[in-house]
Amino acid sequence: MKKFIFISSAIINLLFTISLILCCIFGFSGAYIAIFITLLMFAYHIDVRLIIGLLGLTIFRKRVNVESKIFHVSDSDCKFLNVMKVKDWKDRYFAMERSQFVITNFRDKDVLKRVLSYNITAEVTHWLCLFFGAFAILIGCFISIDEWWIYLITTILAGLFCDVLPIMIQRFNRYRLQKVYAKLK
Repeated sequence: MKKFIFISSAIINLLFTISLILCCIFGFSGAYIAIFITLLMFAYHIDVRLIIGLLGLTIFRKRVNVESKIFHVSDSDCKFLNVMKVKDWKDRYFAMERSQFVITNFRDKDVLKRVLSYNITAEVTHWLCLFFGAFAILIGCFISIDEWWIYLITTILAGLFCDVLPIMIQRFNRYRLQKVYAKLK
C-alpha cells in the first residue's frame, strides 16, 4: 500500500506540473485554472501528509515518551469514541503500515512500548497534518481569492478523512494499549 501511495503522489505531482505549464502557455483562465487549482489541492494535501509522516517516523518516534500524561487517553475520550462506533469501522480504514500496530504477545512490554510509540507518533503526525493542511486555504487564496470556498471544502474534507478519522482510531486503540501496558509495569 505504501508503494501505491508514493506512485499516486508522483502521478498527481506530474499532472500538477503539466497543468502549471499549460496555464503558463495558454493563460490562467477557464478550464486551465480549474484543473490547475484542483491538482494543486490534491498535490498539496498528499505531499504535506507524506512529508510530515516521514518526518514524524524518523524524528518524533524515537523521542516519544509512551508514559507521558500528554498522550494519555481518558475514560471520557474512550466513551466518546465508543459513541462514534470506532470499533465497528476502524479495521476497514486505510493504514500506511498496519504491521507496525500488530501485537503478537501482549505480555511483552517491549512490543507494547513499540506499538504505543507508533500509535502516539501516528496521532501526533495526523494532528500536524491537520494543522499544516489548513495552509492550503491561504495558498489557494494567493492564487485566486474568488475560489476560496474550493480551498475551504478540500481542506475540510482532506482533514476529516485523512486526519480526524485516523486520530480517532489511534486514540481508541491507545486506550486499551495503555491499560495493558500499565498492568505490565
